[in-house]
Amino acid sequence: MAVDDAKRHELSERLGELLGPDLASVLMDNLPPFNWSQLATTADVDRLRVELRTELRAELRADFRHDLSAGLDSLRTELHSDMQALRGDLRGELTGEMSSLRGEMESLRGEMHALRGELTGEMGSLRGEMHALRGELTGEMESLRGEMQAQRGDLRGELTGEMESLRGGLTGEMESLRGELTGEMESLRGELTGEMGSLRGELTGEMRTMHADLVSTLSDRLTAQTRWTAGSLIATATLLVGASQLAALL
Repeated sequence: MAVDDAKRHELSERLGELLGPDLASVLMDNLPPFNWSQLATTADVDRLRVELRTELRAELRADFRHDLSAGLDSLRTELHSDMQALRGDLRGELTGEMSSLRGEMESLRGEMHALRGELTGEMGSLRGEMHALRGELTGEMESLRGEMQAQRGDLRGELTGEMESLRGGLTGEMESLRGELTGEMESLRGELTGEMGSLRGELTGEMRTMHADLVSTLSDRLTAQTRWTAGSLIATATLLVGASQLAALL
């Protein structure tokens, strides 16, 4: 039920009679001047906070999206206009430079044609001079070839005669040297043969004497236990003598 001022005043009077004026005043001051259903709870405040936050986010997001879209559209428009202006400037500059380059190329083409004509004339003149020089060189080379052929024949004859003369002289000198060397070799062979025979006889006598002395000495000094060793030494000495004799004979 609704509580109006009359009922509040009546309640205050009744409380003053029961509790006293002071307590009644304190109690009335702590009572709200409206219905309890109109008071907001903590849950109501939290719910209101969430709703407000959601609404604010949605509004801010919409505003930001709108502002961003508008800014991008404006930036896109400005960039497009700047690019159009820049394209026009570049096209004008490129057109001017292309015209200038075209003119320079035409000028260079004319200079190249003129240079080609000059070079063609000079090449024709050089070609004529080269033909004339080739004819002169051909004649001189033919003349030199004839002179070289004549000199080659003369030199061949002179060299052939000198070689024959040297061959005859060398042949005679070689025959003379061959005879002298043959005589000297025969003389040396005879002398060496005599000396080798004399040395062979002397060595044979000395070896036989040494062999007899060795055999007698070993026979006298060796005992029965060393006769086998003595026999080996005697056989070795015999073989040495035989080998020396065989070498002397050879």
